Amino acid sequence: MPNTNHIGNTANGNLIDALCSKPGFTLQGRTTNLPIYEIRYYDFKNSPLSGLNFDIVVRSIVRDNLKDAQNGYRQPTDHDDRLGNLTHAPAGRIVYREYFLSGNGFTWPGFLRLVADMGNRRLFITPTHYDVWVTVPNVAAGLNIANPVAPGAAGARNPFFLITGASAVNEVFR
Repeated sequence: MPNTNHIGNTANGNLIDALCSKPGFTLQGRTTNLPIYEIRYYDFKNSPLSGLNFDIVVRSIVRDNLKDAQNGYRQPTDHDDRLGNLTHAPAGRIVYREYFLSGNGFTWPGFLRLVADMGNRRLFITPTHYDVWVTVPNVAAGLNIANPVAPGAAGARNPFFLITGASAVNEVFR
Protein backbone atom coordinates (compact mmCIF):
# COMPACT_ATOMS: atom_id res chain seq x y z
CA MET A 1 0.00 0.00 0.00
CA PRO A 2 1.37 3.45 -0.88
CA ASN A 3 2.15 5.99 1.80
CA THR A 4 -0.56 8.47 2.78
CA ASN A 5 0.20 12.18 2.62
CA HIS A 6 -1.70 13.18 5.74
CA ILE A 7 -0.30 16.73 5.69
CA GLY A 8 -1.36 17.26 2.08
CA ASN A 9 -4.78 15.72 2.65
CA THR A 10 -5.41 18.00 5.62
CA ALA A 11 -4.26 21.07 3.68
CA ASN A 12 -6.54 20.27 0.74
CA GLY A 13 -9.41 19.11 2.93
CA ASN A 14 -9.42 22.26 5.01
CA LEU A 15 -9.39 24.44 1.89
CA ILE A 16 -12.51 22.85 0.48
CA ASP A 17 -14.14 22.49 3.89
CA ALA A 18 -14.11 26.29 4.20
CA LEU A 19 -16.55 26.40 1.25
CA CYS A 20 -19.02 23.90 2.73
CA SER A 21 -22.64 24.63 3.32
CA LYS A 22 -22.82 24.52 7.08
CA PRO A 23 -23.82 23.12 9.48
CA GLY A 24 -25.36 19.90 8.17
CA PHE A 25 -25.09 17.09 5.72
CA THR A 26 -27.61 14.84 4.01
CA LEU A 27 -25.46 11.87 2.99
CA GLN A 28 -22.86 9.65 4.61
CA GLY A 29 -20.49 6.87 3.60
CA ARG A 30 -22.21 3.50 3.26
CA THR A 31 -19.72 1.61 5.44
CA THR A 32 -17.72 4.39 7.09
CA ASN A 33 -20.79 6.40 8.16
CA LEU A 34 -18.67 9.54 7.78
CA PRO A 35 -20.77 12.58 6.80
CA ILE A 36 -20.56 13.87 3.24
CA TYR A 37 -20.74 17.65 3.49
CA GLU A 38 -22.16 19.81 0.72
CA ILE A 39 -20.63 22.52 -1.44
CA ARG A 40 -22.71 24.63 -3.77
CA TYR A 41 -21.61 24.43 -7.41
CA TYR A 42 -21.21 28.16 -7.92
CA ASP A 43 -19.44 28.67 -4.58
CA PHE A 44 -16.75 26.25 -5.72
CA LYS A 45 -16.72 27.46 -9.33
CA ASN A 46 -16.22 31.06 -8.20
CA SER A 47 -13.44 30.21 -5.76
CA PRO A 48 -9.79 30.21 -6.78
CA LEU A 49 -9.67 26.51 -5.86
CA SER A 50 -11.68 25.39 -8.90
CA GLY A 51 -9.22 26.66 -11.48
CA LEU A 52 -10.14 27.28 -15.10
CA ASN A 53 -11.30 23.75 -15.98
CA PHE A 54 -13.94 22.91 -13.38
CA ASP A 55 -16.93 24.27 -15.29
CA ILE A 56 -15.59 22.85 -18.57
CA VAL A 57 -15.19 19.36 -17.11
CA VAL A 58 -18.63 19.32 -15.47
CA ARG A 59 -20.35 20.57 -18.62
CA SER A 60 -18.52 17.92 -20.70
CA ILE A 61 -19.98 14.94 -18.81
CA VAL A 62 -22.48 12.98 -20.91
CA ARG A 63 -24.59 9.90 -20.18
CA ASP A 64 -23.17 7.81 -23.01
CA ASN A 65 -20.20 5.99 -21.52
CA LEU A 66 -18.14 5.74 -24.74
CA LYS A 67 -18.67 9.39 -25.67
CA ASP A 68 -17.89 10.45 -22.10
CA ALA A 69 -14.66 8.44 -22.13
CA GLN A 70 -13.58 10.33 -25.25
CA ASN A 71 -14.04 13.81 -23.77
CA GLY A 72 -10.47 13.90 -22.49
CA TYR A 73 -11.22 14.45 -18.80
CA ARG A 74 -12.28 10.96 -17.69
CA GLN A 75 -9.92 8.62 -15.92
CA PRO A 76 -9.46 5.31 -17.77
CA THR A 77 -11.32 3.38 -15.06
CA ASP A 78 -14.40 4.02 -12.97
CA HIS A 79 -14.02 4.58 -9.23
CA ASP A 80 -14.89 1.42 -7.29
CA ASP A 81 -15.24 2.95 -3.80
CA ARG A 82 -13.58 0.01 -2.04
CA LEU A 83 -13.38 2.05 1.17
CA GLY A 84 -17.14 2.65 1.43
CA ASN A 85 -17.04 6.45 1.65
CA LEU A 86 -19.77 6.99 -0.96
CA THR A 87 -23.47 6.30 -0.44
CA HIS A 88 -23.91 3.15 -2.54
CA ALA A 89 -21.71 0.28 -3.69
CA PRO A 90 -21.05 0.47 -7.43
CA ALA A 91 -23.17 -2.15 -9.22
CA GLY A 92 -25.89 -2.12 -11.82
CA ARG A 93 -26.97 1.46 -12.46
CA ILE A 94 -24.58 2.82 -9.79
CA VAL A 95 -21.43 3.77 -11.67
CA TYR A 96 -18.89 6.20 -10.29
CA ARG A 97 -17.08 7.87 -13.17
CA GLU A 98 -13.84 9.55 -12.20
CA TYR A 99 -12.50 12.83 -13.60
CA PHE A 100 -9.21 14.63 -12.97
CA LEU A 101 -9.39 18.39 -12.60
CA SER A 102 -6.17 19.87 -13.89
CA GLY A 103 -5.22 23.47 -13.21
CA ASN A 104 -6.96 23.63 -9.84
CA GLY A 105 -5.85 25.93 -7.02
CA PHE A 106 -5.24 23.36 -4.27
CA THR A 107 -2.01 23.07 -2.29
CA TRP A 108 -1.66 19.50 -3.55
CA PRO A 109 -3.39 19.77 -6.98
CA GLY A 110 -2.79 16.16 -8.06
CA PHE A 111 -5.05 14.80 -5.31
CA LEU A 112 -8.28 16.35 -6.63
CA ARG A 113 -10.90 14.19 -8.36
CA LEU A 114 -14.49 14.69 -9.43
CA VAL A 115 -16.71 11.62 -9.20
CA ALA A 116 -20.05 11.46 -11.01
CA ASP A 117 -22.62 9.06 -9.55
CA MET A 118 -24.42 8.30 -12.79
CA GLY A 119 -27.19 6.24 -11.15
CA ASN A 120 -28.23 8.84 -8.59
CA ARG A 121 -27.28 11.88 -10.69
CA ARG A 122 -24.91 13.32 -8.13
CA LEU A 123 -21.52 14.97 -8.41
CA PHE A 124 -18.87 14.55 -5.74
CA ILE A 125 -15.43 16.05 -5.27
CA THR A 126 -12.54 14.68 -3.27
CA PRO A 127 -9.52 16.85 -2.43
CA THR A 128 -7.61 13.86 -1.01
CA HIS A 129 -7.75 11.29 -3.83
CA TYR A 130 -10.10 9.17 -1.71
CA ASP A 131 -8.16 9.25 1.58
CA VAL A 132 -10.02 9.77 4.86
CA TRP A 133 -8.37 12.81 6.48
CA VAL A 134 -8.23 14.78 9.74
CA THR A 135 -8.83 18.52 10.09
CA VAL A 136 -6.08 19.42 12.58
CA PRO A 137 -2.70 19.99 10.88
CA ASN A 138 -0.67 19.06 13.99
CA VAL A 139 -2.56 15.78 14.29
CA ALA A 140 -2.01 15.06 10.58
CA ALA A 141 1.71 15.77 10.93
CA GLY A 142 1.96 13.21 13.73
CA LEU A 143 0.27 10.39 11.82
CA ASN A 144 2.27 7.50 10.39
CA ILE A 145 2.32 7.81 6.58
CA ALA A 146 2.30 4.02 6.27
CA ASN A 147 -1.24 3.93 7.69
CA PRO A 148 -4.40 5.53 6.33
CA VAL A 149 -6.71 7.37 8.72
CA ALA A 150 -9.29 4.93 10.07
CA PRO A 151 -12.91 6.06 9.68
CA GLY A 152 -13.42 5.75 13.44
CA ALA A 153 -10.37 7.85 14.35
CA ALA A 154 -10.93 11.08 16.25
CA GLY A 155 -11.55 13.90 13.80
CA ALA A 156 -11.75 11.60 10.75
CA ARG A 157 -13.48 13.17 7.75
CA ASN A 158 -15.02 11.69 4.63
CA PRO A 159 -12.88 12.35 1.55
CA PHE A 160 -15.99 13.20 -0.49
CA PHE A 161 -18.06 16.37 -0.66
CA LEU A 162 -21.37 16.54 -2.54
CA ILE A 163 -21.54 19.33 -5.10
CA THR A 164 -25.09 20.64 -5.11
CA GLY A 165 -26.47 22.61 -8.03
CA ALA A 166 -24.56 20.86 -10.81
CA SER A 167 -27.93 20.25 -12.46
CA ALA A 168 -28.00 23.95 -13.36
CA VAL A 169 -25.16 23.43 -15.85
CA ASN A 170 -25.50 19.78 -16.89
CA GLU A 171 -28.71 17.81 -17.42
CA VAL A 172 -26.91 14.58 -16.44
CA PHE A 173 -27.40 15.65 -12.82
CA ARG A 174 -31.14 16.47 -13.13
